[in-house]
Formats: sequence, structure tokens, C-alpha cells
Amino acid sequence: MKKPIKVGLVGLDGWSRSIVESVEKSKKLKLTSCFSRTKEKREKFAQEHNCRSAKSYEEMVKDKDIEGVLLITPNHIHAEQAVLAARYGKNVFVDKPIANAIENAKKIIRACRENKVILSVGHNSRRASEVREMKSLVARGTLGRILSAEANFSHSGGLRLTSQQWRWDENECPALPLMQLGIHHIDNLVYLLGPVRRVFSFMRRIYFSAPNKDTTVTLMEFSSGPLGYLGSNYISPQVYYLNLHGTKANLFFNLGEGLYIRRSGDTKREKIEVRKVDTVLEELEEFAECIRENEKPEVGGEEALQALAIVEAAIRSNKLGKSVDVEEIT
Repeated sequence: MKKPIKVGLVGLDGWSRSIVESVEKSKKLKLTSCFSRTKEKREKFAQEHNCRSAKSYEEMVKDKDIEGVLLITPNHIHAEQAVLAARYGKNVFVDKPIANAIENAKKIIRACRENKVILSVGHNSRRASEVREMKSLVARGTLGRILSAEANFSHSGGLRLTSQQWRWDENECPALPLMQLGIHHIDNLVYLLGPVRRVFSFMRRIYFSAPNKDTTVTLMEFSSGPLGYLGSNYISPQVYYLNLHGTKANLFFNLGEGLYIRRSGDTKREKIEVRKVDTVLEELEEFAECIRENEKPEVGGEEALQALAIVEAAIRSNKLGKSVDVEEIT
């Protein structure tokens, strides 16, 4: 049996807990080091998870024992951290979005390519069994010609934000709900329907006390023909759905209810049973396998860049009050 890939974890709050749970389930990865700027936090974490506590990020990436880093850190520092890791020959897993800006995303992609290390980006939503089944049904022609898509990912996390948190600041997290939540569905929709040609977006601060947007609505025109709607806010109770409408059938995916199909002529929806998968475990184990076999991950730099470009096009559209071609961004 091959030895597990030794990884260092950077960022020990929030989503990191899900990352750690998956790493500790896996036989393909071993959590070897951790880093947080807060000494007490990283030392406590290291003791709880039986790994080393790096005194600095530089110490971690210089550690010859570490083969890859898992960056679960604020978006605006992804580029600095990923580029440094690549320069020291460390493979990079960075949680979505790849960066806050196209320029920084390209820096990450270039550094990983030049230093011949794997770059994997944590767009795990496409790995959900329901989304995989939607992809299969579209490919088999079950829906006929796709006409439109509608999606929404929102929750009330914004109600807990304080001025000490990076999401508070629009400079550190522009288009907050779209960048943090809606981007999951952007990747899903591109996975299902292909590239987006142009977007038109509205972004507002309707309820926030924070100097950032709390609500976004984005319309998309796909190169393959369909039109799409994506809503996302950081205030309301949780919403997560993804629907496709075709000439022969409609698909309805709701995170709390599952996947349903309604075929032309039917009066009721029919539930489609799928086997649940651990999407985070799957993407992390793929990262390990790509390091071992020198293969390309499903979501690497170019795929993540495509999703970020749509967010940036939406931001520009809101500022200009008109539609924006995605090609102008990249």
C-alpha cells in the first residue's frame, strides 16, 4: 500500500473543520502540520489532531516532509500563499474561490505550472451525487434541449459578521454572497451547461450594516444557448436549489429534499434516488492521487479561473449597469 501524502493545513477555523474530518477519514492523506497566526490556536489544534504546529507559514512550506498544503484561508491571501508554496515545490489545494481577482488567480496558475506542482481548487459542489446525475441525464438527452437554468445559494451567515472579519470588507471579499456562495452554483452550471458567454448582474446592500453587498442576482447567457438565473444573499434563511428546464423534462434539485424529474405530459414530479458521497473527501483524495500519479485534477486552475471570471463579469456588470462578456475578463 502506498504511503499517504503528508499535508499541512493552513487556516484552522470554519470550513477547516470539514477539511480535517475528511483528511482524518482518509488513508491517502496524513495531516502532518498546521498553521494559524494565533499561537495558542495552532498549538491546541496540533495537540488535538496529533500533528506539528508550524511557527510560521514559511516554516511549513520549507518543511521537506510536507508534500502538499491545504489553504483554507481568506480569499485575498490565496495568491501570496499558493505562489510561495509552489516555489518550495509544495502541491497546492486551495478552497474556492481560487482568488478574489483574475490577476491573482493567474499568478497562482502560473507559479504551479512553472514549478511543476499540482493545483487543485475546492469546488466540491459539482461532486454531489445529484449534480452528477443531472450531468448524466443532460448527456443522455433525457431533458431534450435545455432552455434555462435557475439556482440559488443563500444563508444568514451575514447576520453574524463583525468588523474584525475579512468578509466584512468589500475590498477583501467583493460581491460577498456571489463570491462565497453563488460561485458554487456557477461551477455547477458551467459543469452542466458549458461556458457562459455574458452576464448581467444586480448587487445591493439591502440589510447589512457591513460595507459590503448582501444580495446579488445574476443573469447568464450560456454559449450553448440556454439562459440562467442565479440568486445569492447572505441574510435570509438557507436556500439551496438548482433546476434545469428542457423541452422533454425538468430537473429539480433541492439540498434538503433531493433530486426530482418531471417529464413532459406528467402531472407529478418523480424522485430520483442517488447514493450520497462525501464530496470533500472525494476532492481531497483526488488531490492525493494526482500528486502520486502526476495527473490533472477535475477542478484545477483553468476551471476555477472560469468560475471567477463569471463573478468578476457580474461585478463589472453591476457597476456599469449593462451586460458584460466573460471573454473581456479573461
